[in-house]
Amino acid sequence: MNLNQPTDAAVRQALRGLATEIADQKPAPPSSLIYLRAERRARQLAIARATLPLRIMQTLGLIVALVAAAWAIHQSLTNQDHTAAPLLKWSALALFLVLAACWTLLQASRSEPELEAGS
Repeated sequence: MNLNQPTDAAVRQALRGLATEIADQKPAPPSSLIYLRAERRARQLAIARATLPLRIMQTLGLIVALVAAAWAIHQSLTNQDHTAAPLLKWSALALFLVLAACWTLLQASRSEPELEAGS
């Protein structure tokens, strides 16, 4: 055994003294605050887990709308008899509506409702 190394009891005593100093300088938060934070985090995780399929479908809808619009533009540009012109107008309108709906749903899903005073 090396005489220069501290014993377990000395290390334990030094750590207890340090813990006491830290506890005196900054007390632990109340348990109710810790509980409320844990509840809020659990609720946020549950909401994120529950809305994941919605976000996936919104993203897929946006991708499908963009592909459909690109296809309609391609058809209108390659069609020489200009029969796709009405299709292009309707595709542009549908794209705008889908983008607006996706944007609105994404914004609504990101805003967290205010917690009620009783909860």
